[in-house]
Amino acid sequence: MLRRGYHLTLFGTGICILLLGCSSKKSSERPITTTGNPADLGNMLQFGFKTHVFKLINMGNEPVSVTKLVNGCVCTRSKLNNNPIAPGGSTDVTVELYSNDREGHFASKVTVFWKTANDSHTGKFDLLFQADQSLWNSHS
Repeated sequence: MLRRGYHLTLFGTGICILLLGCSSKKSSERPITTTGNPADLGNMLQFGFKTHVFKLINMGNEPVSVTKLVNGCVCTRSKLNNNPIAPGGSTDVTVELYSNDREGHFASKVTVFWKTANDSHTGKFDLLFQADQSLWNSHS
């Protein structure tokens, strides 16, 4: 009898884990896909800037709104072109990366927060970009 209770407990635990796994999978599905992510902006000169456009595509069945863009550092600015994004539609996020007096390879990001029209799904993801910075060319 003890074994039967043990097996029922394990079975019940397994069902709970399975159900929780399925429900969390549904909430973690991201209806937005991106192009150009991560982006390599190439070489930049000291105190210069580069612009890159990421395309966000709604692959879901309902409109998706970008609720917030959070820049990874003060050297980054971002702008969303259209919101909300219709199913099958797309919009652009324009990112500007400003260099300063450092030299070498560096990277940054913009975090995109989103939600579906009926608030059934929410999430976030990062747009990543990198560049190599050179100091001013003293031979010019």
